[in-house]
Amino acid sequence: MALNIVGIKDAFKTVLDAANSSGAAYDLSMSLTSRVANVLTRSMNSEMFNADVLPCVTIYTDKKVVTNAGMCNTQLLAKRQAAVSFQIAAVLENHNYSTIDKDAANDDIEKLMENIEEVLRRNDTLNGTVLRQSVTNVTYHDWGRSEQEHYRIGIMDVDVIQFY
Repeated sequence: MALNIVGIKDAFKTVLDAANSSGAAYDLSMSLTSRVANVLTRSMNSEMFNADVLPCVTIYTDKKVVTNAGMCNTQLLAKRQAAVSFQIAAVLENHNYSTIDKDAANDDIEKLMENIEEVLRRNDTLNGTVLRQSVTNVTYHDWGRSEQEHYRIGIMDVDVIQFY
């Protein structure tokens, strides 16, 4: 049996979509300048990050490490444990400068990444799709696509453990 990586990405998307509502138990867009417009399952290398889809969150696979979880006569029947690393990236653009000493985009990306982590902590099995998932790292980046387009990005590493 193969591991359903696409299904796990879809489970992340389902959890984050459900949280992107002011009526959610924990609102994904809480305290942001504008609500998250899209939750996607596309690689950060895609050329789809235009202003009309921002702010957005996207989930994609980074790597999969497989270990044998038991002994069996054939590899086909052996149980395996997969540690799959996903990255969840948030991309936004915010030019609302009220003072010269504060960058609203920095504040928004930091809040959004904290909101994503809290949503995931509240649903550590992704509605029963995985054994467990946990956030391991968050980094922040600037992305100047052109002189007119300047995005702020947060990238979260999330490890998923699943037997198959």
